[in-house]
Amino acid sequence: MRIDRQTAISLVSFVAISLIFFAPLKPFSIWRVSRSDALQMKPGSINGAFSRKQNLNSEALRHYFEANQTALRQEFSGVASPLSALAEHIRTYVKMPEGHPGRRVCMLMKTVINTKAAEPELWHQAKGYIAAARGDIASVLAAAKRLGELPDDANCENLARRFQANLGALRVEFQQSDDADGLAQLAEDMANEIEHLRIPD
Repeated sequence: MRIDRQTAISLVSFVAISLIFFAPLKPFSIWRVSRSDALQMKPGSINGAFSRKQNLNSEALRHYFEANQTALRQEFSGVASPLSALAEHIRTYVKMPEGHPGRRVCMLMKTVINTKAAEPELWHQAKGYIAAARGDIASVLAAAKRLGELPDDANCENLARRFQANLGALRVEFQQSDDADGLAQLAEDMANEIEHLRIPD
């Protein structure tokens, strides 16, 4: 079966993302992707879409980031209470079934942690995506400020960084703890922390 380059990129990136989520992070190869049961493509076909391994990793990161960015922007678009929406976002992770990709460590964070020395281009790409995601959260917090939920002197950038750090820590906890009640309480504490930022009526 012959497929165009863009379709190949989309298919391979999807499988690459799945492999990164559901297997330990390790040097990533076109051969490894081609062996996936979810992808019926030969290494030669994949090579036709990606000139080198780094391009495959880069496309996987881009697809992952863009999909999550789109979902996040849709979730927070036009909400009546941005702070409540951010708090509920934290709570949704507890409601996800065990094994859901959302409970796993962020692919961008994995990349930042593991590639700085070996693959600096990927490190910079992932770092930029994390900063862009933080900017989107800061925009939600700025909307909260405009609506009078936050004081005028609130630092939206710092609050977004804290939100991002808390979410990352929560996803790590999902990987190393089987205490469901404790995890639910941790998520609730993080959600309450956001709601307590609201200016009292």
